[in-house]
Amino acid sequence: MVSSITASRHRLMEINIVVAYLLVMFKSMNLYFTWFIPSLLIYAYAFVVSVLLVFCRWRKIRYVAKEQLISGVLLMVILFYDIVFRVPMTFISQLCAVLSLVISVILIFAEKDIKQKILDTYIKVLKWLVGISLFFWILFLLGAPLPHYYSDTSVFYQHTVYYFFLLNGQPGFQIVPRFAGLFLEPGHVGTTCCFALFIERFNLKKSSSWIFLIAILLSFSLAAYGLLIGSLLLYLITKRKGIMYVGLSLFLFGIVVFVSININRGDNLLNNYIFSRLEIVDGGLAGNNRTSTVLENTYRRYIETNEKWFGAGRSVYESNSDVNLLVGSAGTKRFIYLYGIVGLSLVLLFFVFYAFSSKSILSLSFLIVFIVANMIRDYPLKELWLYTYILSVPLFKER
Repeated sequence: MVSSITASRHRLMEINIVVAYLLVMFKSMNLYFTWFIPSLLIYAYAFVVSVLLVFCRWRKIRYVAKEQLISGVLLMVILFYDIVFRVPMTFISQLCAVLSLVISVILIFAEKDIKQKILDTYIKVLKWLVGISLFFWILFLLGAPLPHYYSDTSVFYQHTVYYFFLLNGQPGFQIVPRFAGLFLEPGHVGTTCCFALFIERFNLKKSSSWIFLIAILLSFSLAAYGLLIGSLLLYLITKRKGIMYVGLSLFLFGIVVFVSININRGDNLLNNYIFSRLEIVDGGLAGNNRTSTVLENTYRRYIETNEKWFGAGRSVYESNSDVNLLVGSAGTKRFIYLYGIVGLSLVLLFFVFYAFSSKSILSLSFLIVFIVANMIRDYPLKELWLYTYILSVPLFKER
């Protein structure tokens, strides 16, 4: 009887841990269903259950490996740096950031079985979220009259909300709109699904892998396409006969490019959205729209000042004109502008050390994928991507 009660409590604790961390992850990227849940409520819930986890499993958690301890300290320093220099000085923002620091560090120290449960559940939930969105997206493309409303989501985004997916802007702006699912933009869902595909080891025997692949393709995101090809090649290199697989993949990719460029003289979706943006124009890629002209000009002046070391930080959010600098921008320059060279160095140190401490070639490959993804779209500290990295890297070797 006692053992049955203990098992039930243990199971209830695991469910709460998984739900709490998934809510934090999805809230960090503002998936549609989290819009109506206050951030403080989610972080407070996650804080309570993660602290309870520590008390319940203290005997096991207190014995951590040296690498795990160093990783936890590095992450704590990074998130404290974020609180001090970037997070807006409002009570809610600061409190949420402090709670996030605690639950993030606890996740580093969590046992592998807890990490495994959170990661497996995350992949399953992501599969269903993306799969359901794809179903209604297809209905939308076929002209089904789906209920919707328009939303000025933030200073960065405007959406037409179809409840099961979001459409950037309003219907009719594009001949074939790009798929974003419940995410704020197509690049978000595309990159997130690239991570998930790598974690699933591109196993096309799984329905989840097909759903993630289709979502990437329908996002028509140049960044996601590049990341998909790069991550696939990195994964194939780790396998036997890796060179042969890489050669075959490049050959097939070459055929796709050739056909796309020549079908209808290049006037087709794949060429217009992807390959035409790879052309070299004025010494750069035609599709390189990572930073706006305003941020480019500001960055040139900024990088010559002492402010470059610790970043512009929260001052960006305190001025309407400075906030507008970030509109239409993403990537390394934006991150350095916000966090400075010191912040960038700390973040890189953590991610590199954490990957090398796992002693797995797949972890090192995923490190490259993760860094490239954040050079394009600078979200390394958003919990959806951060926790995906924290959860998956130690499990690559075992899986």
